[in-house]
Amino acid sequence: MHFKHFEPEPKDYTGNRYLYEAKRHYGIIDAHLARQRYMVGETYTIVDMALWGWARMVPFILSENAWKYLSNLKRLFDEISARPAAQAAATLKERHSFKAEMDDEARQHMSDIWLPLRADLLRVPPFLRPASKMAAGRR
Repeated sequence: MHFKHFEPEPKDYTGNRYLYEAKRHYGIIDAHLARQRYMVGETYTIVDMALWGWARMVPFILSENAWKYLSNLKRLFDEISARPAAQAAATLKERHSFKAEMDDEARQHMSDIWLPLRADLLRVPPFLRPASKMAAGRR
């Protein structure tokens, strides 16, 4: 979604690669749902609830006509969308204002969140670090 809608200097490779991967992933889910009613079988679970949030973005991520190629995902999306809890969740954006533009203030907030998170993600936990030569010699 970022490369399609928000990339400051769009690049064909990144946009096409992202679109390819998004189509591939949604296609895998659609094929899976062709064999069963829900993601984990015949019972509605939290997996389906989580998928609904991502499925809502299909027209924005892929295109307005993407649903005609993802009929099984569309079936699940429509079924969940008819539930009162999903309808309540979908109206949140109408009851609250969310900033949509990526201006300098928004970029700063993204940096404030992402940079510390990135540092944590790049930090290797001690149990995954290679043993030092000294420790290896004592074995």
